[in-house]
Parts: sequence; structure tokens; C-alpha cells
Amino acid sequence: VYPGATLSTGNDGNQSANVNMGFGDFQLHVKVVQYQTPDSQDKVLAFYKKAMGQFGDVLECKGRHAVGSPSVTSEGLKCGDAGDHNVRVNGLPEKGTLTLMAGSKHHQHIVAFRERDGGTSFSLIELQLPESVQKGFRTD
Repeated sequence: VYPGATLSTGNDGNQSANVNMGFGDFQLHVKVVQYQTPDSQDKVLAFYKKAMGQFGDVLECKGRHAVGSPSVTSEGLKCGDAGDHNVRVNGLPEKGTLTLMAGSKHHQHIVAFRERDGGTSFSLIELQLPESVQKGFRTD
């Protein structure tokens, strides 16, 4: 977790989730936790670009498009991966949202950023999608 960040709370308290669903060979796991910090988005982004390197190549995405290089991970994950099977977590990321992504189409690590009240709000997301799902996290 980014140093000094605090859990985001909404009207209902803690805004995190850990969902596991399985039906035979179909297994879906979604983990989400939302944080906030008074630090700038650029500072938080730099921290997570480095931290997410443990999961492989890190993509910086603005909506469906890569910002800079690489534009696809060595495991085939792209910023624009979207199709008939999409996973959206609490409306994140919104159109044009800045995200970092690492991993593969079936095991994704994502950080979605929002600038808020002079600081930064961000969500840490881990998706483990069934092999039958050909596309992953929708970013449009």
C-alpha cells in the first residue's frame, strides 16, 4: 500500500471486496480495495509503476489506449482488452481514467487513479478470470 494512504470510506464504510465464485471449472476471483492520499497522482503513479513490476511488464493506460511503452505485456494483456466478457468494478475505471495494468488476460493486477480534492484516490484490483473469458477488464 502506498505510504500514508488511508482506506477510502463511503456512506457504507470500507469500500473493499473479496469475491470468489466457482461453478465447476468456472472460477472467478475479484479483490478490490480503495485508498486515498493527499499526495499528487504523479507521485502515487510513480510508486505503483515500480511496485507492480513484480507482476511483469507494467502498462500505463488512459482509457483503452497505452501511454508510452510497452503497449502489451509479455503475457498478452493490452489496455484495450474488452469484449463480450467484461469485468467492471464499482464503475472503475471510468472512460479516460488513468490505470496501470500488469499480468495476463486471466490474472490481472490493476491500479485505477482518480484525482480528488487536491489528492489522489486509487483502487487496487486483482482479477483472476476463468480461462473461458477471452477478454478482461473493460477500460472504456
